[in-house]
Amino acid sequence: MLSLRARDVVGRKVLIIGDVGVGKTSLTARLLEELLAMNLRDIVVIDLAPSHAMLRGVRVGSRLREYTFAVKEVRYIAVDGIKAPRLEAKSADELLKLVEENRRLITPIFKEYLEKPSEALIVNDLSIFFHFGEVNDILKCAGACKTFIANAYYGEKLRNDYGTSISIREKMCVEELMKYMDLVVKL
Repeated sequence: MLSLRARDVVGRKVLIIGDVGVGKTSLTARLLEELLAMNLRDIVVIDLAPSHAMLRGVRVGSRLREYTFAVKEVRYIAVDGIKAPRLEAKSADELLKLVEENRRLITPIFKEYLEKPSEALIVNDLSIFFHFGEVNDILKCAGACKTFIANAYYGEKLRNDYGTSISIREKMCVEELMKYMDLVVKL
């Protein structure tokens, strides 16, 4: 589905899913560039990706600004300090602590968005939110805009969560969100 174009997503709710390193962020960046080329200017990008890390030689957790300069032309909200809990933690306690740190950083961003929504909302690495957040919160944001594009991890490579069930929760939330999307793109 890499032939997906911005004209295919305008006015729709779109979720891009896949395992690590399959091109979710690069497709999202291209769609942002194309939306701007179509003169859609009222765009907010919420970037939840942690600074990139490597997992068995595959780049994980890249920010949208690493893929495109187009983020300079929109309201770009990059949350500094976001962690990659399953990659950074060495125990269940540490993983849960990192998830809690992420929750404190991320939660206000979506509340702020709802106070000042845009015509289009793009969310990079939504799966980080689903370690703690509720699908309904994202549906409120998606409902506040005409065009919603998000990408989320949905795969097997990041399974080790030290028995915390974070991976199961994340997967269930992504699957629930899929039900409400006009288009789900699996890479």
